[in-house]
Amino acid sequence: MTMGALHARAQAMETLEALTGLFSESIAADGFQSHLCFGIGDAGLIEPLFGDAGSLSVRAPFDAASWNRPGHLLLKLHGWYEGDLFISLDGRRVPIGPVLRASLQGRSEVYATYGLSLLERERDVMTASGLGLVQRQCLARLLTGERDPQIAETLGLTPLAVRGHIESAMKFLSARSRAEAVSIAARRGWLAGLDREPEILFAPN
Repeated sequence: MTMGALHARAQAMETLEALTGLFSESIAADGFQSHLCFGIGDAGLIEPLFGDAGSLSVRAPFDAASWNRPGHLLLKLHGWYEGDLFISLDGRRVPIGPVLRASLQGRSEVYATYGLSLLERERDVMTASGLGLVQRQCLARLLTGERDPQIAETLGLTPLAVRGHIESAMKFLSARSRAEAVSIAARRGWLAGLDREPEILFAPN
């Protein structure tokens, strides 16, 4: 599966589980049997985020040298995560050439970008309105004229996650546009009083 094909299909994924299955299918064609997306916490511990590897629940000290073994590829990802983010691919029995490595790097970037977006959305705290707290925060900031990058910076999200929250809210409200979603939520009083909502925007893991 090319990076372009993965990108196009990843956009349609509604759950992290479905996205993980899509990426698993992509790397299986290249001989990899499992993968793990993880970050490195303040204490230098591996913090598993998503994937299909058996080590998803393991929090151990990170040692890059220990990941350098036959049949394994460790890719460092860049750009939009606080701290270091990695994709670990495992199970390939033949050497990895530079062209395949570059392809896997690109596909891993796409997977991690959409994966983090879905992870952020899944952690949203549901409120009595039926909308998540972050969905309401995003709509409220749209009302004040903010764009996705500004909203993302304010709420500590990725711009892709902001778009996902807004699109989910539009679907819930049966709105045909962002403006209509904001209008419906505002009329129902769901965008007021957000300064009195809990400061923690995400539910515990």
